[in-house]
Amino acid sequence: MIFGKDLADLYIQRGSLRDAGNRIVRACGALEIELGPVHVSPYDRTEKFFRTGALANYVVFAFDWRRDVRESARLLQGFLEELGARAPGAPARTTLLGHSMGGLVGKAFLSMVLENQPEQASRYFSRFISVGTPFFGTANHHVRYYEGESALAPLIPDGKRRMAELVASAPGLGCLLPMDLETYQQAGQALGIPVYPVRDQDSGAEVDPRDPAQLERYPVWVDPFADQLVESRSVQHLMARPLPGSLASRCFHLYTTKVPTAHRFSWGRLEDRAKYHPNHHRPPLRYWNGDGDGTVPVWSASLLGTPPENIRPLAQAKSHGGLLEHPEVLSAIWSIVRQDLPEAMRHTFDDRATQSLQRVRSWFNRMVEEAAPRPKSFLELDAGVRFGEAGELGAKKLVYELIL
Repeated sequence: MIFGKDLADLYIQRGSLRDAGNRIVRACGALEIELGPVHVSPYDRTEKFFRTGALANYVVFAFDWRRDVRESARLLQGFLEELGARAPGAPARTTLLGHSMGGLVGKAFLSMVLENQPEQASRYFSRFISVGTPFFGTANHHVRYYEGESALAPLIPDGKRRMAELVASAPGLGCLLPMDLETYQQAGQALGIPVYPVRDQDSGAEVDPRDPAQLERYPVWVDPFADQLVESRSVQHLMARPLPGSLASRCFHLYTTKVPTAHRFSWGRLEDRAKYHPNHHRPPLRYWNGDGDGTVPVWSASLLGTPPENIRPLAQAKSHGGLLEHPEVLSAIWSIVRQDLPEAMRHTFDDRATQSLQRVRSWFNRMVEEAAPRPKSFLELDAGVRFGEAGELGAKKLVYELIL
């Protein structure tokens, strides 16, 4: 967890693409948040499902969410090449599984490395599964440029502004804004979006969040990083670029439509950009909801050109942050992964998967039914964590809310 001055160490320095500690960070594991004596990850049950159930090898590719996803995609390429060197034959049986922003890294890898040589795919992987990935951005990320992440702000002095400054400095986060206008004009109809999702608050005209002419709508702390917003259009164009059929057939997308999710918003102007402070002023934004997972609208969660039978809406799973620990999602992933097994072995491994899923389902039901509602303050949360399992389950639910 990030407290006090530690947050400033995460800012990306203008021009150097190093952080305030003059570092380029290489993440070493899955996202984990420390809450007192408890370390909570939204991927614990995913790992246990595959490892405890003896179903498959499970390896984490970690990336720095602050940095451009294209940089992370190149690192993923090296990671897969090293995997192939250490375990020849493994890539042809490797499933790339990306949740949320991880799916953006996966698509960037496919387009940058294999789009022009799809016959080389088996050197790296067998299939790519995304879960709740905002390929075309989200509407609710935009507010973070004004007030950061509201759930974390109470932990930090002047937390809203400091977190908003962090968001502005991170080139990797620009790709989470709603798609740029050019991408919409090319792909909006195919995605089923009747109107561009960002409109001017007064005129109703289309307003592109990445257009340099719209910089004056943002708080002043975005100004030094305006070029990063513009450059993030290149990432959106990469996401919209169709894959060759042989690559697209290797892609599977899981998403949910069960939670009201910001689909579009109107965007106004600040009365005084220099004096705007999130503790005293409200962002000039108004949202309209549609189907999604609470973070990713349904129109953003799959890639154009993917075979329809590989796009799978979920019937029960809801929360974006908790998707990879939901038994329905793990079951759907297993139904895809098991295709790599010889026919004679599938029955044995299906039995193991069933037993492992039962354990996940029991845990998940207990978390949903027994965990106390989200605490009103982080002090209450810390106290709850200290009082045993119910507190830990409540902490897990909070972590789900913090993702993206």
